[in-house]
Amino acid sequence: MLSSDLLRARTSRGKLRVLWATGTHEELDLASELIETYKRSVGGTFGPLAERLDELESYYEAIGFDHKLIRGLSVLLERRCRMTQREVSIVPARARRAIFALGNRMYGGFVQDQAQMEQVLEEASKQLNASVEDVRDSLWADQQANLELTGFDS
Repeated sequence: MLSSDLLRARTSRGKLRVLWATGTHEELDLASELIETYKRSVGGTFGPLAERLDELESYYEAIGFDHKLIRGLSVLLERRCRMTQREVSIVPARARRAIFALGNRMYGGFVQDQAQMEQVLEEASKQLNASVEDVRDSLWADQQANLELTGFDS
C-alpha cells in the first residue's frame, strides 16, 4: 500500500476515480528502468541511488508522466531492497552527540571553517577514545543516504 500523498485520483460529478497504472508500453519502460537502476545500485550506498531516482523522476515528468506514479513505483521497489549500516567503531548517535556538544562548548555552536571542525574532531576522538577517522566515519553512518544496498529482489 502507498501513502495517500501518492494516490493518483480524479473527482468527477462527486465520484472519486483512482488512476491505476495501465501497463502501457511507456509505463512498462519506466518500471523497467527503475528496476534496472535498483539492480545496478546493489553494492553501493543509497545516496547515489536516490540521486539517480531524482534524475529519472525529472526526466519522466518532463515527458509527461505524473510524479506520483514515478515515486509510487520507486517506493514499492525500495521496499524490496535490503539495506544495512556499514560497520563503524562508534555508535553514530554517540559520535554526533560528542561532536555537537564540543562544537557548542568550543565555538558557541557554530563551527565556521574546516580548521575549527578538525579541532572539534580531534577533541571528540580523545573523548571517545578513537581515531579522528573513526569519529568522522561514524558520524552519519546510520543516515539513509549512507546505508549500503546489500540486496534487491526484482
